Amino acid sequence: MPRPLSLLPLLSWLLHLTPPTTACAFYENCKCHGDVSGVQNDTVTKNACAIYEWGKGDYHDGPKDHHDCIIAGADGGIANCGWNLACQRFGAFHQVCWNHYGHASKNDGKDLPPEGWLPSSKE
Repeated sequence: MPRPLSLLPLLSWLLHLTPPTTACAFYENCKCHGDVSGVQNDTVTKNACAIYEWGKGDYHDGPKDHHDCIIAGADGGIANCGWNLACQRFGAFHQVCWNHYGHASKNDGKDLPPEGWLPSSKE
C-alpha cells in the first residue's frame, strides 16, 4: 500500500504566508479589560476614552450601554491598536472592541496626548 504524503511541511509553509491575526482595524465600540482578571474596568475605559484621539471619544454608561467608548459619525471609529495603547496608559489593560467596519494601519489612533493630559471640556 502506498504511503500518503505528509501535509505537515506544506501546512507549515502556508502558515508563514498568512498575515498576523493582530492586525489593526476600525471598530465602533471599544472598552478596556484587565490583563490578569479579564474583567472590564469602567474607570480605565472612561479614562482611555477621554484621551483617545485627543478627546474625540464618547464614553457611554447608560443602563442599555456596555460602558464603552465610541467615536460617532465621520471620524472613522476607533482603531484597536491605538485604543490598546490608551488602555495600557492606565496599567495592565488590553482592548476589547466590536462592530468591526474597516481595516486600519498600525499607526491609526496612536496619536495619544502626553501623560496626564485630560480634555478640559467636551464640545
